[in-house]
Amino acid sequence: DIMVSTLFLAALYYLFLLSKELSIKNTVLFSISLGLLLGTKTTASSFVLLLYIPFFYYYLININSKKATLLFLMSIVFIIITGGFSFIRNFNETGNPFYPLNLQVFNKTIFKGVIDLVVYKAHTLPQDYSLKKILFSEGLGAQGLLFIFPALLIGLPATVFKKRKDFGFTHFYFLILPILSILIYRFVIPMANLRYLYAVLAMGMVISFYIVDTFNLPKKLIKV
Repeated sequence: DIMVSTLFLAALYYLFLLSKELSIKNTVLFSISLGLLLGTKTTASSFVLLLYIPFFYYYLININSKKATLLFLMSIVFIIITGGFSFIRNFNETGNPFYPLNLQVFNKTIFKGVIDLVVYKAHTLPQDYSLKKILFSEGLGAQGLLFIFPALLIGLPATVFKKRKDFGFTHFYFLILPILSILIYRFVIPMANLRYLYAVLAMGMVISFYIVDTFNLPKKLIKV
């Protein structure tokens, strides 16, 4: 679980580099990070998709460039090489890359398996997602109250209000990424384990300091 968060943040770092320079080096390192993330844990698949959306966007805005097409194909290859083994093996043996999961979309079976998603969610109760548990039971605690949740709530509007010159798609996506990750944790991942929010914890801290820098707040306010 620590590796999942670490690889998530590594891929995010290379996304920022790719937003500045769509290079072979940045593409390879981003793709390796994303592939290892995919191969580390099946439940990380949704987070991989979240991180690949901006990269696909960078490709689309440069779609007429042969270099962009080459980098896009190179990215897919490196992700498959570093993270696709178990999915390829499952597909080869069962015809379902997500086996044993029985994958359905709108009640239509996409990949036939032996375990429905509801089985994974059977032991999870609504109160497992309560704010009290998130903050104090397993928790995010004081940093959640003082840094993370305030940052997630005011990060985007504060940045738009300040009209930073460097604000663009990458910054916008980064500021909403924690919210998207929380939605995946709540509605996609079938287990209410707070370790799936470790990356959100890190992003919330980064956004907090980003806000401090944006508004030129006194550093003494955040020094421990």
